[in-house]
Amino acid sequence: MWGASVGNICNTKKYKQFCLENHLFTNRTELGNKSIKTSAESVTGYLNGIMSDEPHTALEDIIGYELPVLVNILKKRKWRDNIKPYNWREFQVKDHFVAK
Repeated sequence: MWGASVGNICNTKKYKQFCLENHLFTNRTELGNKSIKTSAESVTGYLNGIMSDEPHTALEDIIGYELPVLVNILKKRKWRDNIKPYNWREFQVKDHFVAK
């Protein structure tokens, strides 16, 4: 499901703008890499328009976070054609945002 989410939701300009507005980035690594988050929590926050802390219990994960993402993906036409495995190199902050 992560690949379907990456290909159908996380690659959109609107999702990336939501991440920028809500500071949804990973911590900077020793090598200076910082990625846009693509977690179920981030994607669900985008879909709901509001961020909340995922409790990380099995039932809450499925009902509150993963199910809304799945429902959104299944509503998209040809969603299967957009499944894309996550590659951290494609979600580097420095490659997606330019200061003006």
